[in-house]
Amino acid sequence: MNRRFLLLLVLTAVAHSAQSQDSTRSATWRTDIDAEIGLLSIENEAGDKESFFSTVLLPTFSKGDWAVGARIKFRVNQGGFRSEDYNSLADILSIARFVQFGEEPETEDKRSPRHVLGGEIEEVTFGYGQLISEYRNTISVDNPKIGVTGSQGRRDVFLQGLFSSITDPGLFGARGAVWPFEDRQDSRFREAVVGATLAGDLDNQGRLVNPDRAGVPYVADDEVGNPLIGVVPGESDGALVMIALDAAMPLHYRHVDKLLVYSEVAKIVGFGQGLSLGLNGQRRRGDLFVEGWLEQRLIGSQYLPSYFNSLYEVERVQRATVDAGDREIEAFQSKRNQLAGQNETLIGSFIAVEASVRRRYRVRTSFERTWNKAASDWFHIDLRVYDRDLPYQIRFTFDRINMDEIEDIWNGPSENGIMRLELAYAFWEKLLLGFRFRQTFEPVERLGRIVGQSKQTRIAPNIVVRF
Repeated sequence: MNRRFLLLLVLTAVAHSAQSQDSTRSATWRTDIDAEIGLLSIENEAGDKESFFSTVLLPTFSKGDWAVGARIKFRVNQGGFRSEDYNSLADILSIARFVQFGEEPETEDKRSPRHVLGGEIEEVTFGYGQLISEYRNTISVDNPKIGVTGSQGRRDVFLQGLFSSITDPGLFGARGAVWPFEDRQDSRFREAVVGATLAGDLDNQGRLVNPDRAGVPYVADDEVGNPLIGVVPGESDGALVMIALDAAMPLHYRHVDKLLVYSEVAKIVGFGQGLSLGLNGQRRRGDLFVEGWLEQRLIGSQYLPSYFNSLYEVERVQRATVDAGDREIEAFQSKRNQLAGQNETLIGSFIAVEASVRRRYRVRTSFERTWNKAASDWFHIDLRVYDRDLPYQIRFTFDRINMDEIEDIWNGPSENGIMRLELAYAFWEKLLLGFRFRQTFEPVERLGRIVGQSKQTRIAPNIVVRF
């Protein structure tokens, strides 16, 4: 259901209890409370707007390796409480904003402790990213998904898994990596690693393709298109499944702690394949950890690298308009259909850098380019600063896909980008003031069917109280 906020008054209060100066974990219970209060307008299924007074409580409870977050919504108008907020299993489950055990590993490592997260998922990459790269399962503020992801390193093995939603069929992923020479203490190949990734999408809407002209937008099965220009009802092409194999060998370079040359080959079952060759370097100095990637790609026909990226939930199915001469046809375009219509052999490049300090300061940026295909570049940046010793805190993420030039990072079409910015500064000893800016893609629903997405912007004052 599409929900368009008319944000007339928003008050956000966040209470943080004390935590250790040396670790983000605490041996005692720690409670954070985030409350949002405001007026909003929500479209019902008929497209009419209804106004509500809204209060959303976002408490977080943590102790040791465990952390639990909740989302409790109270929306009321003259007709009473809004029953649609809790009328489905997905709505009930969304009360549990997240459940987490352990900390996400900085990098794929055979010594990584167990980490499990259920709830909203972001920044998930499998292997070197040919299949799953910076994926997030939730692009809607009002309709969050409850997914599950986790990883575990043990001796010479690293395992990783992902389900984008536990209530609806969607993206899934599984990965395993092994260090075959781990027991050879003096071997120069001790850090050599071999991995395999399986991924796919079981979503029904994401299966649709144009059966007559691959890549051309299609219409719903109960609508009339224009067969003369290839716009016909879409047909299901089955579940999407893809596999990738990768291997990395260590190189010696005195300026880094670890340098690997790697290669990854990927195959989308029933479609094409791709190949990558790259370098991955790591360096740690005290609390500072830096990792970088530089990669060249050979992209075959009917293949798209980084298929499940940060905006895949937007790209899966989008509305499209086709000019039929005498009229415009409202149609749909799926990423699956674009995959089927990709009929060229392409060359691509990928570069990324990530730096973190004690998990309190983190920045990652990446850029992906396909040199001989228009509107195919992707830019990503994620910056996080949260340290109780500092008088401020920052969260900034931005993605832009389908770019032609570097300038499109800031000048590209609105529907190809998504941004989140949260700032707060300590004007008094324990009181921080700032604002929150977040772009969101909300589903448009008519008569029980999702017919597209509406991009919206939410801006709210931010008040943080530290105890």
